[in-house]
Amino acid sequence: TEPSSTPPPPPPPPQTLNGKMAEQADEVFEVEDILRYRKNENGDEYFLVKWVGFPASEATWEPLAHMNEDCRELIAKARALFAWNRPKVTGGARQGAANEVAVNSGSSPPIEAKQGSVSSRLSRDLTSPRGDQAAQPPKKKGRSSATAPPAPALNGNHSAAAAAPNGAASAAAAAASSSSSSKAAFGGSSGSQGRSSSAPPLGLARTPGPPVLRGMRCTCNDPRIPSAETVRKHLLVCYSCENGLHRDCIRNTGASLPKDPKEPYHCPLCRIEKIDEFYPLVGEGLLGHVFSKGSGNVVLNFHAQPAHWKRQEWAVHLRAVSLQSCDLRGPAWPYKVLGKINGKANVSVEPPKHLHTRREQCYNITPLLRQGGNTMELKCSANPNKKEEDYFCYGIVLVKPGTIESLIARVTKSNSKFTAEDGKARMHNILAQTAANEAGDECQVAGNFGRTMKPLCPVSHCPIETAVVGRNCNHLQVFDLHPYVSVNQRMRALDKRWTCPVCASPIRPNDIIFDKFAQTVLDSVRGKEETVETIVFSQDCTWNVHYYDKDGVREHESA
Repeated sequence: TEPSSTPPPPPPPPQTLNGKMAEQADEVFEVEDILRYRKNENGDEYFLVKWVGFPASEATWEPLAHMNEDCRELIAKARALFAWNRPKVTGGARQGAANEVAVNSGSSPPIEAKQGSVSSRLSRDLTSPRGDQAAQPPKKKGRSSATAPPAPALNGNHSAAAAAPNGAASAAAAAASSSSSSKAAFGGSSGSQGRSSSAPPLGLARTPGPPVLRGMRCTCNDPRIPSAETVRKHLLVCYSCENGLHRDCIRNTGASLPKDPKEPYHCPLCRIEKIDEFYPLVGEGLLGHVFSKGSGNVVLNFHAQPAHWKRQEWAVHLRAVSLQSCDLRGPAWPYKVLGKINGKANVSVEPPKHLHTRREQCYNITPLLRQGGNTMELKCSANPNKKEEDYFCYGIVLVKPGTIESLIARVTKSNSKFTAEDGKARMHNILAQTAANEAGDECQVAGNFGRTMKPLCPVSHCPIETAVVGRNCNHLQVFDLHPYVSVNQRMRALDKRWTCPVCASPIRPNDIIFDKFAQTVLDSVRGKEETVETIVFSQDCTWNVHYYDKDGVREHESA
């Protein structure tokens, strides 16, 4: 049917749900599937959501602002199928159905959403701070989107799969519909595909196993998934997004390959997207990117909707990473950079002062954006004292400001599968390794080196409330989650963030694990932390608590 030019009607009063008002229901509802997908001429995306435990007739239309991380894989699948199945509009004809696609194969006929039937589980703290104002028309927090939006013309920002040859359709569809255990990140308009953020296996300071190839995200934009033999010889799989890149294409961009084949490899686009955990990607995510050497002129063209993004309290950042590295770290810029957005200067990266290290930053270019096309120009200068020139990846990303609480909630939800038994096994392995090292040393180590834990956090020097440790850390000492995240948020040098306060090894949010066994030990001395000198563990994971006393140190044994 032809899309109506009149605005949608206001939502009806909230419906009752099992005798309770939907606005007042305390139950939490879970997304089961996305049945249909719509995108209007302003780029606004809407999803017809089927809820767990409710029939398809009670599905509701939800805007993108209400979709949290748990729905990223479903969103990526919906976008990919939309890009492939959308019929072409020829001769200037208006086709309303061209902007809507059935995502679930069992929902071919359009399903009219029952307005106000259920409330959403999609947490607002993982979306924009004012995500409940993004729906049209406005509604109270807790109500699902009540009115299905019209289907006007579509803009040109889609997944790169839309430009792939017909022979690659099956590969793109397979990449979009990855297993439900992984979470796919938002795709960008510059060729990013569905991404998985599945964590590596838990263990004792071991190199994570090779990731599973789920799709292609190479600079050549070839979406075809090669054979297993080709993958082994000519492909590198990104540990973050689990997409493949051709080794030759990586070399052509000037990027370095991992020296150790077992070393986890992170592609440049994932490193651009994960620079600042407190400004995660949202909406279209990666708006544009380019690879270039550290000298010369760089031009980035991208489309923007500043008025719409301002209402969502989103921002557009300019980021850069060095291609001479393969791991996740902070931004890196050439020796000197001068930038202009739409002809107006707004970025200036000066050379570091003598005997000083420059504090690398990301740059907010939101105030100078205009509706539609935008051009970012960078004039870069290389370090005259270096013989070899470095190469960089520059990216424009759409982000949302996050909070300490939202990041902790994300970490808690994704990394809470580490049980007390896992924590005890981890501690037993560390104690066994410590004993083996001492047995092999010619010099005998006196004392309890490597077997102790203090109840005070090494970050805040206060009692540990939530005991966490790095996935690959090789020590017993744990630290408190909230102070660790708070200190990293206040740290302005982004490349200095996310290091273990005990061993200084990298611990990003996805690498944090909750040590429930250590939490049990700390709970046994709760309220007496100031009098505890240390907790000493035996090989069988039993422990002794050493207290401070006026007459010296006294020992208290605990099982």
